[in-house]
Amino acid sequence: MPRPTPLFLFLALGVGCNDEDTCPEDTAGCPEDTAPDWVDADGDGVIAGVDCDDANAAVYPGAADVCDGVDNDCDGETDEDGLGGSVFYADADADSYGDPTTAGLYCEAPEGWVENGEDCDDSDGSVYPGADEFCD
Repeated sequence: MPRPTPLFLFLALGVGCNDEDTCPEDTAGCPEDTAPDWVDADGDGVIAGVDCDDANAAVYPGAADVCDGVDNDCDGETDEDGLGGSVFYADADADSYGDPTTAGLYCEAPEGWVENGEDCDDSDGSVYPGADEFCD
């Protein structure tokens, strides 16, 4: 006869059945309305009661949040890590050339950021590669 899983394990996971008994991993003995919470339908290793999208194996707590318009890591934010995105640079002087020391990985350019990081003086909009030279 298999040993029952201790109740504290289910409580530590933050999930449990709605009765006083612990539920075996195969959901036998669980009330019918809670049994689906113990299933891992997408095979990502996270049960439905913890997984925010148990129909998508790329979505679960702790997953890499890639640029796909989906909250892959179940934290309520979408694409915040910029994985698979592009490198952008802050452009403080709005000359379309960014400061090479401010590189960041984003899915889309934040406001005031550009793809070109070749500005040698990001405090002066008239100084950038290819700008007209003049005596100053």
